[in-house]
Amino acid sequence: MLLASLLALAYIIKPLFLSKVFRDLDLAEDIAFGQSETKIVAVRPPGLKNKPPTRNVAFLDATDLSPKSAEISCHDVALAMLQLCESSDLFDKWEGKGVSVIESN
Repeated sequence: MLLASLLALAYIIKPLFLSKVFRDLDLAEDIAFGQSETKIVAVRPPGLKNKPPTRNVAFLDATDLSPKSAEISCHDVALAMLQLCESSDLFDKWEGKGVSVIESN
């Protein structure tokens, strides 16, 4: 069911209703990633919830449409961003890319 929802979002809802929003996002990321002097990782949580942190996060390629938790705590997203800043290996792995931050099980 979750996979069907993600596919509907990717192939129906996004092109029909959110195309301008995503076109603007894609353009902004292209400009940001094109700045050679700027090191960037685009953190993309699939959804946010206002709940206490779980402190269990995982990083996935943002183009991965495999089933994953639809929401993550705002606190966990912040913690994931700190992990990216504190670990040069982790940052280097995702530099210049979009990364989905999800709750790991």
